[in-house]
Amino acid sequence: MAAGGWLCGSPEGSGGLGDWNQTWHAKTPRFTWCFEKTVIAWIPCAYLWISFPFYYMYLRYKNKSYIRMSHIFKIKMVLGFLLVMLCFSNVFFVLWEISQGIPRTPAFFISPAVLGITMILAMFLTQAERMMGIQSSGILLIYWLLSFLSAVVMFSSKIQHGLERGFLEDPFHHVATYLYVSLVFGELVLFCLVDHPPFFSKAGNDPNQCPEANSSFLSKITYWWLSGLVWKGYQRPLGVDDLWSVRKEDSSEEIVTWAEKEWKKYHSRTKQNKESATFKKGQKSETGTTEAEETEVLLQSEHNQSRPLLKAFWSMFGTYFLLGTLCLVICDVFLFSIPKILSLFLEFIEDQEAPSWHGYFYAFIMVLLACLQTMFEQRYMYMCLVLGLKLKTVVTGLVYRKILIMSNASRKAVTVGEIVNLISVDVQKLMDLIIYFNGTWLAPIRIIICFVFLWQLLGPSALTSIAVFLFLLPLNFMITKKRSHFQNNCVVKYATC
Repeated sequence: MAAGGWLCGSPEGSGGLGDWNQTWHAKTPRFTWCFEKTVIAWIPCAYLWISFPFYYMYLRYKNKSYIRMSHIFKIKMVLGFLLVMLCFSNVFFVLWEISQGIPRTPAFFISPAVLGITMILAMFLTQAERMMGIQSSGILLIYWLLSFLSAVVMFSSKIQHGLERGFLEDPFHHVATYLYVSLVFGELVLFCLVDHPPFFSKAGNDPNQCPEANSSFLSKITYWWLSGLVWKGYQRPLGVDDLWSVRKEDSSEEIVTWAEKEWKKYHSRTKQNKESATFKKGQKSETGTTEAEETEVLLQSEHNQSRPLLKAFWSMFGTYFLLGTLCLVICDVFLFSIPKILSLFLEFIEDQEAPSWHGYFYAFIMVLLACLQTMFEQRYMYMCLVLGLKLKTVVTGLVYRKILIMSNASRKAVTVGEIVNLISVDVQKLMDLIIYFNGTWLAPIRIIICFVFLWQLLGPSALTSIAVFLFLLPLNFMITKKRSHFQNNCVVKYATC
């Protein structure tokens, strides 16, 4: 409240940051002008400034060559320049009003100044994306979407103010608001489109390339780029020629070579550490230390031979896997938010004095949360499947390369069935591990949250669900153990054939 009083003062008794009676309990909800000038206007700015350092590091890492200046890019920059000019014209006009003795609080010139500086940052990122070969930006699309939503709130407030007191009372701010909404909407539409591919891109020479790489951000999150293949399959049976070419970064040649390079790097480090540890133990044995300690070091190094391979996999796919995990966590947040909104909706139905717009608000929020939950869940599954296929390609390629350089004596020690088992069954387990690994730590959290919700609704009767859960737990373990036993028997029978 102190910050709101300093920024907005209290003219006409509505200078606070929030008025619950004016927003939530009113039949026609309205925000205070201070809340609109500060919180609503600064939410997109805070989002972009928080995302900027991480996104800029990503752009520096993801350099794909530059994109030529297209008409889309030029219009983006022109609209951005107009927005910057409009924001700073607001600042100068307010300062002129203050010089003329018209009372204006600091929020009137601080808010457009913050918006103008953030617009300059958005223009800088737009130029950086072009230089780094980014055709469609999700970060900036979300920023312009948030900016448009905040502009719509300010636009509706200006319309209501104009209907109540007349549009000629403050014509400059009315016209500036209408122009601001129009320009932000234009930027939002432009960022929904996709720019040209990078100038030196080799993918553009492939006539049958996968359309995902050259699709917009909206097309990627809705998988609309796949609709052409689905429609073609609906019209006629698909053939081999209808399938797209594998992208270069997804090809086995690229991935296996990368994995072999990473594995050799971490394997050489492990080998150096083992040699240094063995040398130190040898020096101790010369001074009278027993040989058992050296043997222990050697056995421990043999036990940890898989560590270089795991480190190589993590260096290659760790960031991608963490992004997928983040999508799953956000999906669970939306999933558990829907029942709480539904509970509020049921309370609204029982409350006869609640404004009618509360019901529409709760219904819209539930639909929105369900859509977002589905979108993040499908993104997580897609990322896990892609990562699982890459991991399967890496392991299969490394096994085949190892087989080609094995000696005759080593080949005799390994049967064909074991190699086939390694490539087919074990690699498939790795793919399943990628998908279900997060369930090992998310499942207990989900169960605890469900129990908390049940306790809030049912009270002590929720203990019955705990009893049923504890009863079914050993049964599930027994079924899983039997299934694993039958599968191992089938694998052993196939390997001995």
